[in-house]
Amino acid sequence: MDKGKSGLSRLFNGVWVWLASRLNVGGNYGILVLAVVLGVLTGLGAMLFRWLIGVFSNLFLVRLYDILVANFGVMGKYALPVIPALGGIIVGILIYKFAREAKGHGVPEVMESVALKGGRIRPRVALIKTIASALCIGTGGSAGREGPIVQIGSTLGSTAGQVLHAPPRRMRLLVGCGAAAGISATFNAPIAGAVFAAEIILGNFAATTFAPILISSVAASFVGRIFYGEIPSFIVPSYEMVSYWELFNYMVLGVLAGVVGVVFTRMLGYFEGLFEDIKCIPVWMKPAVGALVVGVIAIYLPQVMGVGYTTIEGILTDVKFSLMMMGLLVFAKILATSMTLGSGGSGGIFAPSLFIGAALGGFVGQVASNLFPGSTASPAAYALVGMAAVVSATTHAPLSALIILFEMTRNYKIILPLMFAVALATTISRLLYRESIYTMKLARRGVRIRGGREENILRSIKVSEVMRREYTTIQNSNRLGDVIEMVRGSEESVFPVLDREGEIVGIIDAHSLNEYVLEEAMYDIVVAEEVARRRFPLLNVDDNLLTALDRFQITGYEAIPVVDNGKVVGLLHRRDLFNRYQMEILLGVDEE
Repeated sequence: MDKGKSGLSRLFNGVWVWLASRLNVGGNYGILVLAVVLGVLTGLGAMLFRWLIGVFSNLFLVRLYDILVANFGVMGKYALPVIPALGGIIVGILIYKFAREAKGHGVPEVMESVALKGGRIRPRVALIKTIASALCIGTGGSAGREGPIVQIGSTLGSTAGQVLHAPPRRMRLLVGCGAAAGISATFNAPIAGAVFAAEIILGNFAATTFAPILISSVAASFVGRIFYGEIPSFIVPSYEMVSYWELFNYMVLGVLAGVVGVVFTRMLGYFEGLFEDIKCIPVWMKPAVGALVVGVIAIYLPQVMGVGYTTIEGILTDVKFSLMMMGLLVFAKILATSMTLGSGGSGGIFAPSLFIGAALGGFVGQVASNLFPGSTASPAAYALVGMAAVVSATTHAPLSALIILFEMTRNYKIILPLMFAVALATTISRLLYRESIYTMKLARRGVRIRGGREENILRSIKVSEVMRREYTTIQNSNRLGDVIEMVRGSEESVFPVLDREGEIVGIIDAHSLNEYVLEEAMYDIVVAEEVARRRFPLLNVDDNLLTALDRFQITGYEAIPVVDNGKVVGLLHRRDLFNRYQMEILLGVDEE
């Protein structure tokens, strides 16, 4: 098996090396050609992913379920939770054995790689994410396809950049190209794919960045249309506003969507934290626990299983659901998705957001119809608006939500209430909770994607990358006269003082020696340890530059010793920190 893996790896690397010899990945033309290649590969990956979901769904939810019913009769229905739980066990083993980044909905991991790691993602993530997410969804887990495809496409882009030795700014762009291609191929929505990558993944709409992303998105959409034709994701009738008085109804829907979006975000975050804190269950078993709960819910509300597109299509085409059913579906889907992904399952949150929005919109539409018969649009029109509103409330990306919905439905007749509800939902959700469903997980780890690019630059660089490894140390037994001569002849301003074992016992600051310069009588009496500062700052090799900056601001020193296992291994200078920071800022400006 290892030989096969190494053979495939050599073949993959060989293809990219051949491509690298013919492309200048740092040039504009090279990046455009590579964007096309990434779009095609991601499009093919999306088709493979959708096919795998179908295979697993047929195997587990059709054949295995039929076997359970055949053997246990009516009681076989109550054995349904076994199927997602079985899928959860396999998913848990795959993720925790091979690629823990494949856990959850994937987009936060891509955002983190762009913000903090220069776009680097391990190549194996694409394969593990494909299998794990297909299994999770195919066995009934409540999750969507878009998160996995974004992570798969981004991993392909990152791998291409790593093999071609692309600079960090190009690597991030390639990751964005892969993400755009993933959304485009999943929803047959090329414009939305490009906007999603620019708005959420890169946070950058500059022309030099947007052009390759758009090209990659178009290429992926072309591949998708070869396989599935030009049919939109949802075929819906043409809806229009009956009266401008309806804007009040849509205002209510927008406010409710904002609240529901926050409930979804917070509940997912709650279960992520809860399962992380549970120590009595092996990590690889946790997805099975969440999936088991989903299975129990599905006994009574089978609509919550999987992606949920069939239920969405039913709501959008005026298939009658009772008010109680609509309300139950909203909260059951929130709980099922939070359990699936919060426990460590693998899948996206976009399709569940669409599902929740459709059910919420249908609920509001039915209430409006009952209160004002003949004076409102169909409940399905409200469902359409609710889909975009909840997506915007959870992702904090109103532009992406609007464009994706337009491209998925090809329905532009209700643009006014759609924009109104989306704006309200986004505003309400941001007022209630500052984090989106994508940034929440990162915020818990102290990563602020929207908290300022400058902080993320400093956080992404380790002290060990900037520290000076050549520095002057002073023995604690050195005489004061020798110390003064040593300091006078050095360009350094801070000197670590070491004992016989090499442990740091203090530091000598050049400025603090000024009071001893004229005390020549003490030169042969006092030793270094007696004039050294015993309270001094230290940095660890694994600390980042943001931590270092805080230490500099608190202490006022021009240099701080860096230690590894208690031993001094370097010296970080304030000016070196700022020089590195300015270099990274300039590289970012060049990218834009």
